[in-house]
Amino acid sequence: MRAVVESALKKYPGEKPRIVTDNGVQFKSKDSRQLIKDFSLKDIKIRVRHPESNGKIERFHRSLREEGLSEKQYKDKYQALEIIDNWVNYYNNERLHAGLKYLTPNDYLSDKVEERLAVRREKFARAKRERREANKNLYKQIVKEQKVIAEIKVV
Repeated sequence: MRAVVESALKKYPGEKPRIVTDNGVQFKSKDSRQLIKDFSLKDIKIRVRHPESNGKIERFHRSLREEGLSEKQYKDKYQALEIIDNWVNYYNNERLHAGLKYLTPNDYLSDKVEERLAVRREKFARAKRERREANKNLYKQIVKEQKVIAEIKVV
């Protein structure tokens, strides 16, 4: 756990991470308490016998099982760790999350939410204008063809 915290703090200097844990004995140990103290982490305990309180990490684990690992066989733990590392990078930087307005966690971490949403709104507006113009042109073409058909019937 120490290596993960050190890596996160190195990757995101100035951030104040929180550790959200259940009430398992591994999080009550002397080493765990010392780690939280050493890095000045905020320790958040979920309610006893209430895993829903830890829903975000539970959902992450489910996605990791279903998308990242699935039923694959790995030749060794290093291959599995590489696959997990690649998937976590994808999950944080590329995968769109319904619960995050179809943005990535990194968009939120890097304060790019409004910028990304503004770009999306502009794309939607442009697509709407283009559809409207295409439909108008199609309608004109249909009316023109109907006039030609009507003239043929008259003759």
